[in-house]
Amino acid sequence: MTENIRKNTFLSILISGIRYIYPVITFLYVARILHPEGLGRVQFASSITALFIMAAGLGMPIYGMRAVSSIKRNSLFQLVGELFLIRAALGLCTWGLFLFAFRYLQISDPALLFIFGVGILGAIPECEWLFKGMESYSDLLILSTVFRLLGIAALLLFVRQASDLFIYAWITVIMGVGINLAEAVYAGAKWELQIFKSCKDIICSGKVAEAFRKHLMHLVLFFLMSCAVTIYSHSDTVMLGILKGDADVGIYACAARVKLLLPVISGALWAASLPKSAKLWKDGNISAFKTLSDYSFHVVQTLLLPLVFYFIVFAGPCVSFLGGLEYTEAVGPMRILLLAVIPIGFSNIAGGQLLIPMGEEKKLFLAEGIGAGANIVMNAVLIPSLGAAGAAIATTLSELMVAVITVYYAGKKAHIQILDWKPLKHFIPGCIAAGISGAVLWTGWKDIVKLMVSALIFGAIYASVMLALKDEIFLDMFSSAKNIYRQLCPAGTRMKIRYGRRQIRAFGYRAKGLISGGDTRYLCPCCKTNISRFVSGGFMDHPDTYDPDRYVNVVQEVICPVCGALPRHRILAAWCDGHQDEIKGRILYFAMEDSMRMWFERNHIRVTTADLYQAADLRLDIQDTGEPAGSWDWIFCNHVLEHVPDYKKALRELHRILKPGGKLICSFPIDESYETLIENPNAGESDRIVRFGQSDHLRVFGRDSEQILSRAGFKVSRIEGAESEESIMPVVGPADYDVNYLFLCEMM
Repeated sequence: MTENIRKNTFLSILISGIRYIYPVITFLYVARILHPEGLGRVQFASSITALFIMAAGLGMPIYGMRAVSSIKRNSLFQLVGELFLIRAALGLCTWGLFLFAFRYLQISDPALLFIFGVGILGAIPECEWLFKGMESYSDLLILSTVFRLLGIAALLLFVRQASDLFIYAWITVIMGVGINLAEAVYAGAKWELQIFKSCKDIICSGKVAEAFRKHLMHLVLFFLMSCAVTIYSHSDTVMLGILKGDADVGIYACAARVKLLLPVISGALWAASLPKSAKLWKDGNISAFKTLSDYSFHVVQTLLLPLVFYFIVFAGPCVSFLGGLEYTEAVGPMRILLLAVIPIGFSNIAGGQLLIPMGEEKKLFLAEGIGAGANIVMNAVLIPSLGAAGAAIATTLSELMVAVITVYYAGKKAHIQILDWKPLKHFIPGCIAAGISGAVLWTGWKDIVKLMVSALIFGAIYASVMLALKDEIFLDMFSSAKNIYRQLCPAGTRMKIRYGRRQIRAFGYRAKGLISGGDTRYLCPCCKTNISRFVSGGFMDHPDTYDPDRYVNVVQEVICPVCGALPRHRILAAWCDGHQDEIKGRILYFAMEDSMRMWFERNHIRVTTADLYQAADLRLDIQDTGEPAGSWDWIFCNHVLEHVPDYKKALRELHRILKPGGKLICSFPIDESYETLIENPNAGESDRIVRFGQSDHLRVFGRDSEQILSRAGFKVSRIEGAESEESIMPVVGPADYDVNYLFLCEMM
């Protein structure tokens, strides 16, 4: 999966997750305040108005996203104006229809229904489709999060007793309207759309009918699909309210909470992949199209199956935590509804990521129509005798029917084998992890503690096994988590955390050696830890960053498992051990490694760190530091000069800021098969990997490296790794240009 799709999928999951987690969080509070009867009244009114809001939106959420993603930027102004105009016209017509129904039909809870009905008008400026089409998921995430946090705050402040259900309804509606208005205002400002001006221009130019002709049929088709989905998403609740009563609706609402949350994964994945899938199919790149779909189905099988099994095991504590003892009857329906998550996942990918990009919307509509009709019939048959459990059975079976039909048509059209049994083997570790975590059910802990502890056990076991199996999904998740960690956690804090981990690891190795003894033939002079072996850094597993040919004929087990020291660091630390008395005065270290930091701290030698991009004492450009001339006694510079645009300028600067008699210790990649260095500061990333061994290298030095340093004004000698103690060996590698010596450069 491409990095862009991975990022958008993750953000889409967060957006959808927040959208579904919000009612779960509010449910924890509201269910205890309103009780099943009050909660049932709110859910019933909300479900009825959801049908009107769906009609007002027509098929805009999906069609708008597809239209925006496939249009040129200079045509965006016109397109958005046309879609907003259609959305406004439909919203006003639907509002009129709602008022007619409200006025002439006998409604049991008119005040509550009218409050939620205001949301029909408030949905007119909704433009999430525009943000998704423009792939601006981060902005959408921020807007969604801010308003939902405000909604939670308002809920806690103003909803205090059972009679406050009207206040709860107003808070829900106002929050939704606020999100929609904020989206429209922000989108207009971000992309300079002038939405109202665009709508006015279309009206004044008499092109309203043309706009409807251009988009209406597509919108109707997507609307019919949305209609079918909404019908079998809400018909269970509506029919429960009609056939049984408010209490049963409240029980069912509690049972459906987790079932609503888990499909977020597959829904977000197809939404983020749809623009890419459509382009691949249009371009005839069937191979890449199939690869992308295979990945998505792999996600469904690898993630959703174990999660469903876990929540089935812990349905009891989930219900108790969500609603309390009043909702005990929801345990059975929740377990039944959880079974619907798997077919929902398959139908999301088969329909949204395959059938829609292939132009087979009618097949998807057929599947959803059959599912909606079957759902209504089965609800009518099962609810009178089974109540909430009957509604759960009807929903699960209808979802299964939709999945079977969409998978059949998608596989037939694209010639894709949807059901791949290989990923199913990963379901076994997930089931085992869920089973082991189920042991906490036998404890006397509170439900929230059971859920937290079991989730940690389940996640830790399953993730560890899948990472050990090198499952693509979990490797992607781990990579994304690391990227988020880097973005959210300041560089200085990350460095302290990483360094702290290395200190703890060093302590653990030393304690292990004292307690159990064993083979500790090697010594890392950086962290002063005896170890049984050095380890590999896995450089050959990352051809997008490193050139594997540089590593294939070199021993890879050369890295200290405690501090991460490479051979060049051990050479330097071993040399420093024998010259501690000389290393004093003002010391400047560029791009300091954790391993050497441990050496300096252990020997109580004060050093000033410098870096242009990472956390350091001084933010310096080695080519132009701005430091006073002759201001440093020692400078350390390990594998830095291959990264800077002008290494000659950097050497001149280092010479300038060293005191008379000062010393520079440096190293850099040296390919001894080259007579002199080769470089190209303007080379592309892929070219740099091939020519210089690493994506961020701008050059590789050759056999004349010592002469280059001499021409910069230094008296040069070597610090030879070959002369080091055998216990720190090997001192070459891991790449073929990582030589076993460093340069000691003295000011002349």
